[in-house]
Amino acid sequence: MRGELVGVVVDVYDDPVTRRPAWLSISSGFFGTRIAVVPLLGASLLGDDVVIPHTRHTITTAPHVDVMVMVDPDQHHALIEHYTRSPGSTDRRIHTPGSRT
Repeated sequence: MRGELVGVVVDVYDDPVTRRPAWLSISSGFFGTRIAVVPLLGASLLGDDVVIPHTRHTITTAPHVDVMVMVDPDQHHALIEHYTRSPGSTDRRIHTPGSRT
């Protein structure tokens, strides 16, 4: 497999305009203390894992967002800009709760 485990999906957030699922929040880091928000676009399922087309570096350097229910429009634009300009996208696995590693 080409990917690497980068964290655990802890929530799914809607696009502020369409109100459809558009973002995943991923818990990573020591004791899962870092939360990153990644786009659902381009993600796929591989068994119990979610595969996303972004590098660990791209995920860990994404803008911090304080999300309660959905990504607000300003945060949405900052995240879109970050993920669309990041070089070297490759598949990365995200563990989903209840899956086997």
